[in-house]
Amino acid sequence: MTSSTATAQRKRLLERCIAGTVLFNGLPPRDIARIVSFIREKTFRRGERIIAESTHGKDIYIVLSGRVVTYLSDRGKRKIVGYQSAGDVLGEVGFFTGHRSATCECLEDTVVGLLRHRDFHSFVTGNITVAFNIIELLARRLISANREISNLSFKPVLERMSAVLLENANDRGEIALTVTALAERIGANRETASRVVSELQKLNCISRGASGRLTVTNPARLREIAGA
Repeated sequence: MTSSTATAQRKRLLERCIAGTVLFNGLPPRDIARIVSFIREKTFRRGERIIAESTHGKDIYIVLSGRVVTYLSDRGKRKIVGYQSAGDVLGEVGFFTGHRSATCECLEDTVVGLLRHRDFHSFVTGNITVAFNIIELLARRLISANREISNLSFKPVLERMSAVLLENANDRGEIALTVTALAERIGANRETASRVVSELQKLNCISRGASGRLTVTNPARLREIAGA
């Protein structure tokens, strides 16, 4: 395979990925091609931060491959906001404010497409579809944040843990998150999370394998507890 052929194939893959993101959904091929011309690919290793909370930055990142966790920090504690994978967008709040509101850290080796503020700004200015897509994305994030606030304020820890376990279980019911990560996700300390996990094991809702990995064994019961 020649270098020009490889480059063309990479461009087509990038165009398909970009077209599938929430920001650029519905754009015609010529606009997708223009966006791709702005993209600069960057590779981050596991544990590296793509964005750091409370820093300055206006550029947007699009996850092309890998997995990212977004979290808030306060006096050494972390509150996980969510997880991102291929097609997800990072840094959209900073595009408007210039301020990074959360940290985005790689859970595995990750490739992102960097879209600089000046390029994206000039494109959005003349494209109503992308402008509405941004509004929709920010609205979704606001709804999600309001739901998190409501859960933390009104739902007991057992309900919050059940909901997070259901949300993060794969097709086989396996949970990739550690107890520490679960604690960060529900806004509790590790000791509390461990007690809740033990309680759910006693209720036969989940099991713990030899490796320590949790598996949902009774999703119906877990949904009842979560109030879903």
